[in-house]
Amino acid sequence: MTDAEFDAFVARSTRALGRKQAALTKRHGLGTHARWDYDRAAEELRFSGPDGRVRVEATAVAIGSLSARTGTWQWAWATAGTPAGPRARSARVRGLFEATGVEVFRLEAFEADEEMAWELAAMAVAHLGAAGCYRGPAGHLQVFLAIESIRPAAPGG
Repeated sequence: MTDAEFDAFVARSTRALGRKQAALTKRHGLGTHARWDYDRAAEELRFSGPDGRVRVEATAVAIGSLSARTGTWQWAWATAGTPAGPRARSARVRGLFEATGVEVFRLEAFEADEEMAWELAAMAVAHLGAAGCYRGPAGHLQVFLAIESIRPAAPGG
């Protein structure tokens, strides 16, 4: 892939993610819930209201995280303690190296800022065919998750 082709891919992926995010916000209130929880082993993402009741449930693959402390991005497949199944599913984003030839897709960690993190997430969402992305705060980290499917929680959830 040439530099111009890669730039076009980044732009297409970013625009597509913007549309997906708007749809998820409109339909499921993505980003408006009081709390989020992610079960890494089960790859289940839950959004709760202020009363603690789960409102929305999703299946999600960890993409990576951005550290405010170090200014680095780390791919989820390279994160210590990630169970084997989720690690393998996260590692699918490494296929972006074969598609683009861009080295960052096979490095475990590297310098990045928030704009680059969103671009990486957008390309990962496109590559995985995901419905969108959630960025959740976790201390000094921003955790990026590719949402595969999303639905309202069962009544009483």
